Amino acid sequence: MSDIRHFLQKKRKIESISSSINEGNNDIGNLSTNSSNSSQQKEVPRLLHQLTVGANKLDIGLYLNSYVDDELRLKLLKDSWVPPKTYDFKKDLTNDSTRAHENSIWHKDAINTSQHFLNSKERKQLSVHEQIDSAFNREIEENRVKLCSIISSIVFCAKHDLPLRGKNDEGSVFTDLLQFRVESGDEVLNKHLKSGAKNALYISHEVQNELIKTCANVLRQNIIEEVKLSSVFSVLADETGDISGTEQLSIDVRYLFYDVKFHKHKICEEFLGYSPLTKLDSKSIAKTIIEFLESCNLDLNRLVGQGYDGCATMAGHISGVQKLINEAYPMALFFHCASHVLNLVFNDLNNVSEVRNTTGIIKEIINFFRESTLSRKIIPNIPLLCGTRWSAKYKSIRIFAGNFIVIVKALEELSKSTANAKTKIKSYQFFTAATTPVFIVTLQVIAVYSAKFESVCNLLQQVNMNLKTVNNHITKLVDILQLYRNDSSIEFTVLFAKSKEIAEELDVEIRPPRVAARQSQRSNYSSTNHEEFFRISIFVPYLESVISSLKDRFSKIHNQSFSLMDLHPYAMKNMSKEQFICTSNDIVKLYGNILSSNL
Repeated sequence: MSDIRHFLQKKRKIESISSSINEGNNDIGNLSTNSSNSSQQKEVPRLLHQLTVGANKLDIGLYLNSYVDDELRLKLLKDSWVPPKTYDFKKDLTNDSTRAHENSIWHKDAINTSQHFLNSKERKQLSVHEQIDSAFNREIEENRVKLCSIISSIVFCAKHDLPLRGKNDEGSVFTDLLQFRVESGDEVLNKHLKSGAKNALYISHEVQNELIKTCANVLRQNIIEEVKLSSVFSVLADETGDISGTEQLSIDVRYLFYDVKFHKHKICEEFLGYSPLTKLDSKSIAKTIIEFLESCNLDLNRLVGQGYDGCATMAGHISGVQKLINEAYPMALFFHCASHVLNLVFNDLNNVSEVRNTTGIIKEIINFFRESTLSRKIIPNIPLLCGTRWSAKYKSIRIFAGNFIVIVKALEELSKSTANAKTKIKSYQFFTAATTPVFIVTLQVIAVYSAKFESVCNLLQQVNMNLKTVNNHITKLVDILQLYRNDSSIEFTVLFAKSKEIAEELDVEIRPPRVAARQSQRSNYSSTNHEEFFRISIFVPYLESVISSLKDRFSKIHNQSFSLMDLHPYAMKNMSKEQFICTSNDIVKLYGNILSSNL
């Protein structure tokens, strides 16, 4: 046997046909076996006998074309089997094939590879994979440092509601902010923008949008994790159209979160995202809300509240979105914003034409005086009549009514003495509208009775607002207004007398409008005297509209859920034992499943 390769290959052939050679090899690797050839099995005893002559489990020849792990490979290289001293190596040295093998490229590569392997295992150098990974990780870290300033600039714009770009990049907030960072000493960003590849600066519109989406996904996931940690949550939704005309449903969640930093609980209200709407019917919207929450992996069995606007599609108690979701999840009660509901009560007064017209004229007169600094100095400072905040609306009407005579005389003076023709025309129009008997009487009615809701506004604006207390106050207020309505003839007499005093000072006669056979744009009631006409046409409809709207919008349907507020220590100290038991029973009936799962 003159060729050692032939010697090793021969032993490999014996090993490939013998399954018994696996004994004792569990610590050095797995060998492939094949015992299907019966003729080869007959040669096993003879071949095994040959293997016992100088054979060793660390013979490299046993592992040709076989998988070897790093541990075994290290053993084979450091403690490999060596032929016995009696083996004649001179024959191999004179063999041309052996010399060709030594000079072959694959032999030299094998030697270099084995040496690199030994060096890496002995930690003299990094392995190829480690070198590649190290370079790759180093590149990642360098890119992260570069992106840090870019992402920070994007987040800064988002926090301060600044647009990243305008019609072009030149002079945009984002570009100027990057330049500001460079001027402030950000050398990494400066080097990146100057020497970085132009197609890899990470500041293009596409990259900006991708980074914004990535930030949004991270924030959304953080919010979702907080919601999952809370015991219960509510969903808030509203419809809006984007710039492309697509109807979008914005979805928010409201939940209780424990702030570890300050060691206290706080109520959080966070935006989760938009969901496009293909249809605007209640079933489609309800399905969209449920699917969106489910995609966030939220447990809808812990959904205890819904908050939408007051339109029939969302708030309808028969087939609205809130009703459909409540049928699927009974604890998800619908709550309309109490402050918004109070404002809607007074918006309902627009059904009374005299109130609608008077409020509109008041708003226009206030705007007229506030448009000019010269005109504003003529009358006392009157705040704008806000259409969405009732507390501001009430204050504006109250101040206007208190300075009504001064305002009317100022309008009269402007209509005569001012040099500006446009101002003269508008002031005369407002003077004429404000000196009608209907306007004077209606102004006194809404100024006096809207003030009775000031206490409700104060309750709704308290930090520790108790909705059950608000509902109870509304109930008492409705009872009082109902008494005024029942005794309207007595109550209105005082208001009418005040209106007559103002009219006399302005040289205006309080009398009803002309009665027409066909009149649909104003009141056309028959009456025996002037006071009765204004009482029937203005005072009674006003009170009836307020009472009806309060009863409808501040219903007692949620009083059971509002009982939770009675568990506050401030409320509990004023409760009797019977009241506490009754309140506890109401809460258990509604939220028993959640309470039992959290005990």
